[in-house]
Amino acid sequence: MQKVLETKPYSYFTSDNFYSNIDEANMATLGIYGAVSTWSGYGWNIPMVFDNDSDIGQTSGIAADNWRIIPHYTGIPETDMFYGSWSALYQGIDRANVVLEQIPKMQTYTSGTETEKAQLNRMLGEAKFLRGFYYSELVRLWGDVPFKTTASKAGADLKPGLTDRSVIYTQIIKDMQEAADLLPVAPPPTSVSTGGL
Repeated sequence: MQKVLETKPYSYFTSDNFYSNIDEANMATLGIYGAVSTWSGYGWNIPMVFDNDSDIGQTSGIAADNWRIIPHYTGIPETDMFYGSWSALYQGIDRANVVLEQIPKMQTYTSGTETEKAQLNRMLGEAKFLRGFYYSELVRLWGDVPFKTTASKAGADLKPGLTDRSVIYTQIIKDMQEAADLLPVAPPPTSVSTGGL
């Protein structure tokens, strides 16, 4: 007998059933950017707070606000802005790892048209570039950090130790070189009118 609160969802997405067409692969790739397009990422913390009190910018006054504490070098590990940015960068890396694992499994990746394969390869290039870029930011801000190039899965070790930054830089360079080979020289043309400009 089925209980009233036990329902079968009409639709749901997992990594295993989501990558069924180009549009879904593109949405997943855009999600890599979305991870750091928040206040914790490049919306505020990284460009406006972490790079402050340098030749780029200055913060005046002393107060308990995180955006003043960090530029005046009085932040502590528990300062929540550090956790927010750390988490955003790792979320982007994990999303990139998922894309890099799932796109090559797509039927379109192996048997699609040349145009479809080129689109998927461009997405793989974006994912490789972004993973490398996010790791370079983590190393720039924190030095040796946890490092993984596989997507998080149930039962996996979600608290790996620190990895020497030289090992991470080797992967960053590899990701960037592979991204350069996969990405087009110019962005693909769109059907959007420029209005004669």
